[in-house]
Formats: sequence, structure tokens, C-alpha cells
Amino acid sequence: MKLSAEEIETYNQIGLVKPSYRLPDNQLNNLRAALDRVLAENPNQTPDLIANPHIPYQERLRLGVRGGGLPFLETAISPDILDMIEQVLCPDIVLWATTLFSKPGGNGKEFTWHQDGHYYTIDPLSSCTVWIALDDVNVDNGCMRYIAGSHKAGLLPHTTEHRENVASAETADANYFDEALSRNNVLRSGEMSIHHVNLIHGSLPNLSPRRRAGFALRYMPATSHYNHHATFSWQPVVNTEYQSHNVRPLWLVRGRNRHSQNDFLLGHEGLGELDDFVASRLAA
Repeated sequence: MKLSAEEIETYNQIGLVKPSYRLPDNQLNNLRAALDRVLAENPNQTPDLIANPHIPYQERLRLGVRGGGLPFLETAISPDILDMIEQVLCPDIVLWATTLFSKPGGNGKEFTWHQDGHYYTIDPLSSCTVWIALDDVNVDNGCMRYIAGSHKAGLLPHTTEHRENVASAETADANYFDEALSRNNVLRSGEMSIHHVNLIHGSLPNLSPRRRAGFALRYMPATSHYNHHATFSWQPVVNTEYQSHNVRPLWLVRGRNRHSQNDFLLGHEGLGELDDFVASRLAA
């Protein structure tokens, strides 16, 4: 499944595109079942943000949560999705993270306005996110909001905002963008969007009775360096993803590695079955 020329232009100008492609029903059902397993196995983990569910050995890797494994990883290396990523990123692609967002009905947390790149240890900074709706996602249950075209300004200052019921305290400085330009990223289950690393986005709490679940896939070009040893100048509220970046396993999922400092061995101890699965799928 390829993006049309119009869709690519939308991504470049707006910073977010909703492809016409939709996940097949069987793949969507497998992801929903895997989400249910992750939530059941991690009752003490806030469901609003669960890092790297594609890794089934996260407790041993000190990532703080048991993963759901193959359905998530299988989706992340889907040729249809990688074809679209190649069009907006580059032909040499690294999968470096996934995230589950499952806002419970009635009390799902707010995600303040932010740019993903503020949290990343990628140099030079280049990445994009595929956000797949596992439930119907709309304004009522706290869909993503975004500032159209905000990615063109580059990485902006962020401030620390300590409030209750937010998933992160780091917030894009409101002096640098106009919230009146925000748009709602409404998706039906199985639909997805692709957004730029510098796009300003966030979401309001889920005050509806319905769950709002999504699965995010994060890719970077193999010309950039994922720095496992970088330090942060701020302390994240949700630490399972950000403090664990020093043991995060990377997978080269298309093309060749173009940066000599990328480490594709770190974090892979005990992941032989997953590595074999990825290699067999990519070779098919």
C-alpha cells in the first residue's frame, strides 16, 4: 500500500496524514486481543501509556511492564506500513519503539501539547510515528489533537507543567504556537495516521464511558544515531519508556544501517525468537 502524491504532500505541509490504508480485520482483532492481555497482566501499570509492548521480556530488561509480543511486532514490520514509512522517511528504516495508549473511559489522562522529538535521543533528529486506532477514536473519548504545520518550525522550547491527571509534565511553550489552529485526529478502528517528529500534538482526557486505545509505531532513518547513552536534562513523570532508553533493542526493518554508532545488539539478550521472527518476515 503506497501513499498517493496528495497524501505525501499533506504529510509534508501539515505534518500529519491519514492514509487510505486500513488494517485488515484479522490483524486488528489480534492487536485488540494482545492489548487485553497486556492490560490484564499489568494491573498496576497506568494504561494511558505503556511502553514497547512488542518486547515480551520487558520486566527483565527493566522496562517496567510485560509485553504482548508478536502481534505488536508483526504489525510494526508489516510491508504495507513500511512501504508508507519509506515514502515519508527514507528507504533505510529502524524500528526503535512502540507505545500503547489506552485511555480508560471516564478517567483517561490528558497529554499536554508537546513534540515527540523533545523526548528522543536520536541524532540528527528524524523520526515519524504511525498511530493506529484500536478503538473508534473521536473528540468525545479524547482523540489526538494537533497543530497543523507546526512541524516546520523545528524543535521548540518545552516547559515543565505539574498538574494532576496528565501523562507527562513536559509541555510545548504556548508562546510558540496558536492553539486555535488545532485539528482533531478522528479515526475509526483499524485506521491510522502518520505524524512528523516535530508536530505539536496532545489530547484531552477521556470523559466518555468508552475506552480510547491506540498503538503507536516509531521509526527512524538508519542514517541517524539512536544514542543509548544520552542523558536527559529533565525528569519524566512516566519513566518506564524514557529512563529505559539505554537498554532499548533496535531492529533494522528495511534497507541497510547507515550510521556506524547504531547498536543492534544491545537489549537483544534473550530475544532470539523475536530476532528470528523479524528476520524470517523481512526475508519473505
